[in-house]
Amino acid sequence: MLGFRPALLVLGVTVASGCTSPKGRETSDGYAGTPLETDPPIETIRLATFNIEWLTADPLEGNMRRNDVDHAMVTDLIEHISPDVLVLQEIEGEDGLAHLELPDHYAWAISTSGWSQNIALVWRQDRVSMTGLDELNLPSTSGASKEPMTGKVTIGALTFLVVGIHHAASDDNASSRERAVQARELVEWVDDTLPDVHAGVASDNVVVMGDFNDTFEGINPTIPSLDPFFSAGFVFASEAAETYSLPSYRSLIDHIALSPSLAEHWSADGESGGCTVETHDITPPWSDYTDGFRDRQNISDHRPVWIDLTVPR
Repeated sequence: MLGFRPALLVLGVTVASGCTSPKGRETSDGYAGTPLETDPPIETIRLATFNIEWLTADPLEGNMRRNDVDHAMVTDLIEHISPDVLVLQEIEGEDGLAHLELPDHYAWAISTSGWSQNIALVWRQDRVSMTGLDELNLPSTSGASKEPMTGKVTIGALTFLVVGIHHAASDDNASSRERAVQARELVEWVDDTLPDVHAGVASDNVVVMGDFNDTFEGINPTIPSLDPFFSAGFVFASEAAETYSLPSYRSLIDHIALSPSLAEHWSADGESGGCTVETHDITPPWSDYTDGFRDRQNISDHRPVWIDLTVPR
């Protein structure tokens, strides 16, 4: 069950009253809103994934404590990327996400599984339509499982299904087996169930993005979890990334994987469309701000990962 109330019709887009964004913020210099580059033209759509490292409802609780300055810096980083569709991980419900005060053009839905580390789908309601929001209940569900979130995205003549995930962490055998099962069951759902849920192009055009908690080499090489996606023909845009998404472990575990038909909108003439990892931890203003809870960079241990897709006219 998703974390929102009955749907409203806003700006011609179906959103949920519990998912609409709170009051936005004016952008200016500094952490209140670093000036953005020009938004991507309508011919492209920007997809991003970001594990915010436990965005708690009570910002002074737990190991990842933040104050208003830290929250503003997280939001500033998101605004800098300017995603049209964003998958967030480790969000403690509506109260956690509310700390970011995202601009009014964003709407969202938040999962309820995964205890206090929920997944959120965030989208620009002035640029895309998001419908059919759901939280999958895959067979091997446990109390701590963070079930995938799905939604059908339409922009221009392009329609696709976005699947936001956060797979099991750690390289021990038990966690690695759980991660491999999560991957296999999700791919089976895409192959077997998705065509019945979203007939037509949405069942062919699929993007899975989030914290896969695994590398291309395998953090546990004896139990790799990305193989089911490769076997199903998914194209990992994150293979084009030039640096790590989890710098403390020098690993790339946050991925964006595209079904073959959707990958055609990312690459042309055999050349990939590129994949950007935002190195906020070593890039001002996010790397060197002051007055945060720890008086240093306190945004996340993960780096956001994003790509652009072309939109046919």
